[in-house]
Amino acid sequence: TTYTVDLNNGAANDAGTYWQRWTSTEMPSVTFSAGSNNIETSADNYLLLYSGISNSSDYTLTAPSGYVIDSYSFTFANNNHDTELTLTVKDDNTVYTTSRETQTRTVAYSGKSSVVMTLAGTNLKAVKLTDFSVKIRRSFTENEAMNVWKFEKVGNNAYLKNLHTGTYLTNAGTQYGARQLSTTGQPVT
Repeated sequence: TTYTVDLNNGAANDAGTYWQRWTSTEMPSVTFSAGSNNIETSADNYLLLYSGISNSSDYTLTAPSGYVIDSYSFTFANNNHDTELTLTVKDDNTVYTTSRETQTRTVAYSGKSSVVMTLAGTNLKAVKLTDFSVKIRRSFTENEAMNVWKFEKVGNNAYLKNLHTGTYLTNAGTQYGARQLSTTGQPVT
């Protein structure tokens, strides 16, 4: 299931100017929240993030119980100002310096129940999130995940990908009776 994180596809937890949590209208619900009321709605119904009075605010994207975030992507830029802020995505400690120029963060195969990012810098200078999409999938127990494979095309070849480890099955797996697959899904001879 793919969700769009904006006020056309979800609701704020507060009717005031600044609020703390967005919840999708589609079920099961995905949430995007801040530790304090550091989110504002833009005129075009996107989310404006602020660093808050402490000049640093954590934001958490959370999948519903029994699900994980399969992938997510968002575009961000300063909202009508030139002050550089720092956006740090804690999963891999990627640090972005914001500006008026749009930047995009895309992660495929996250597999996490939540993703945390921190916006730091001058308060009352917003960063606007646009094109924010999140895809979720059911989570697996450790034993289930070890054996969940997905058919995936990579370049001109097709492989089985383990959804737990993110690794591809290649000819090296033939000792276990597995074989590389052609683009049609048939074993390569």
